[in-house]
Amino acid sequence: MAIDLTALDVRSKRGDFSRRFRGYDRDEVDSFMKSVADRLEELTRAHRELQRENESMRKQLDVGVEREESIKDAVVSAQKFGKEMIDAAQNRVELMERDAAERAERIEEDARATARRIRSVALEEAERARTAIEDLCYQRTRLLRTMNRFMNEGANLIAEEERREIGPQFSEGRIAAIIDGGDPDGGSGRRGAEANDRESDFRP
Repeated sequence: MAIDLTALDVRSKRGDFSRRFRGYDRDEVDSFMKSVADRLEELTRAHRELQRENESMRKQLDVGVEREESIKDAVVSAQKFGKEMIDAAQNRVELMERDAAERAERIEEDARATARRIRSVALEEAERARTAIEDLCYQRTRLLRTMNRFMNEGANLIAEEERREIGPQFSEGRIAAIIDGGDPDGGSGRRGAEANDRESDFRP
C-alpha cells in the first residue's frame, strides 16, 4: 500500500486554508500540521527503509520465508500507523471547525438577543416620552383656556361694574369715554383710571 500524501504536501498546505469569520486558530492548525508533516516524514523514511530491506530480503532467498513475512508485517504496520495518524489529524481539524462554528453561532445569537432587548427598551422609552409630551400639551391647552376664560370673565365684570357706577344719567358718548379711561371733557377721569388699573390686573 503506497502513501500518496507526503510530508512536502503537508508542509506546502500550511497557511493555504481559506479563512472564515471566527474560524479555527490559524497558528494552532499550522503548528499541528507541522507536527503531522514531521511525523509523516519520519514514517516515510521508515517506510522507504523497510522497502529497501524488503528488496534486500527478496534477493536473499536463503534467509527464508519467515524473515520475509516479518518484514512484510513491519511494512504493513508502518503504513497502517501512518494512515491512523492522518485520520487522527483530519478528525481533529474537523472537530476544531465544528467547535468554532458552534461558538460563532452562539455569539451571533447572543448579539441578536442583545439587539432585541435594546430595541425593546428604546421603544418603551420613546412611548413614555410621547405620552409625557402629549400630557404636557394637554395641560398647556387647558391652562390657556382657563386663563382666557378668567380674562374674559374679568373684562365682563369690569364693564358691568363701570356701567353700574356711571349710571343712566350719562350719554352713550360719555359712557364710552369713561370706559376707555378718559374724561369726556379732555381730562383723565378717576373712575376711568381705576377701571384701567383693574383691567390691567387681568391682562396676560
